[in-house]
Amino acid sequence: VNEITGQAFNVPVILYQLSYRAQEYTSVPLSQLDVVQKVPNFYLASPTYHMPYNPSDNVHLTSVGYKWLGAYYGRVYKNIISGAPGPSREHPWWLNPVSATLTGTTLTLTLDVPKLPLVLDTTNLAATTDNGFRVVDSGGTVSITSMSVSDNTVVIELGVAPVGATTLNYGFDYMGTGLEMNMGGPGNLRDSTDDVITIDGSDYPMFHVCPNFKLPVITLGV
Repeated sequence: VNEITGQAFNVPVILYQLSYRAQEYTSVPLSQLDVVQKVPNFYLASPTYHMPYNPSDNVHLTSVGYKWLGAYYGRVYKNIISGAPGPSREHPWWLNPVSATLTGTTLTLTLDVPKLPLVLDTTNLAATTDNGFRVVDSGGTVSITSMSVSDNTVVIELGVAPVGATTLNYGFDYMGTGLEMNMGGPGNLRDSTDDVITIDGSDYPMFHVCPNFKLPVITLGV
């Protein structure tokens, strides 16, 4: 891009994470998350599973949805042009999954969080099976018996200890109640950011919702 435009500075790229058909084309949202985590000057505005989709095709957002998404872009852009320090573990610009560890039947997900604490929200986010999480081991799905949040962690209690290589999925396996989004991947995890955008007289929350991810689970101890 620099060569084409002649700009001397590194051109920032702001992405949203695709939620439409996330269950089918998992590599797309995973690649979008991967690039913002690893490549400087790439930034995540937001996933889109919490925004309204047009019921005529269940693919595109409504006009309100696109304006809402634009506000997420604007917030990132403001950080860039104001010279704010780049996103870091101490001051992340988006809700970022870091690690998943297992001790016995207790799985702990740790995230970098823009504003603590984490929230499992079934009021503002469509209620989803197991809040959008799924644990998969060598034998398939591992049952989840309970889930809780504390500051920057999600603690998931499993029905049995996983066997073999284990993965923690979020936003790839279940559809949220009442959502009109073709094969989308929602969930119920967000931070406590209290920004609001007003669109056509109605307020819409600007909290950071968790991006779709798949993390390898690291077993601690014996």
